[in-house]
Order: sequence, then structure tokens, then C-alpha cells
Amino acid sequence: MDPSTPLANVTNQTKTEKHGRSNTYQIGEENIDPIEQPRQMRRQKYASLPEEEKERRRAMARENYKRWKGKTQNLDFDIQNYNRVKLDTFMKMDVERERCLSPNACFRCHNN
Repeated sequence: MDPSTPLANVTNQTKTEKHGRSNTYQIGEENIDPIEQPRQMRRQKYASLPEEEKERRRAMARENYKRWKGKTQNLDFDIQNYNRVKLDTFMKMDVERERCLSPNACFRCHNN
């Protein structure tokens, strides 16, 4: 006989809650994921705003999008320029290594 104790039967158990807890703000409301609750509250709050406020927020979002889009385009250009400078530096290092013919000629290249 096996001296160890048998494990519990866990084959048909399912986890019903995504994060191990559930909160509801209103009685009768279905269980909502705690991460989902703030998103739904923001969505309801936005839906209850007057149309002028919604339009103002959309205009601000467009402005921010254009501002960030411009920054990322400039950043892409700077990255390309940086990679070009980096490549030139490596090419110069390769040329310097080729100039050094004997192992004892240059301490910088042969410091082993």
C-alpha cells in the first residue's frame, strides 16, 4: 500500500472569477471583473456628457495625436541618423584593425 495520502479530486473544478474576487456597484448587477469596472464607469460618464464637451475632448485628442505623431516621426529620423553614425564608427574601427599587421604592433588592438 502507498504511504502517501491521495490528492483531492480537482478534475471538474473551474475558476469562475478572473481575478479571484468580484465587486458589483449596484445590487442585481452581474459580477464584473474589477479591472473592467473603471473602464465601464469612464464610458458611462463620457456617454452622459453634453455634445459640446464631447467635441472639445475629441479636438484635444486629435491635437495630442498630431503632436505625438510629429514627435515620433522626428524620433524615427534621429534613430536613422544615429544608426548611420554608429555604422560609420564601426567601419572606422575595422579600418584601424586592418592597419595593425603584427600582434605586437598595437597594444590597443592586441591587449590579450
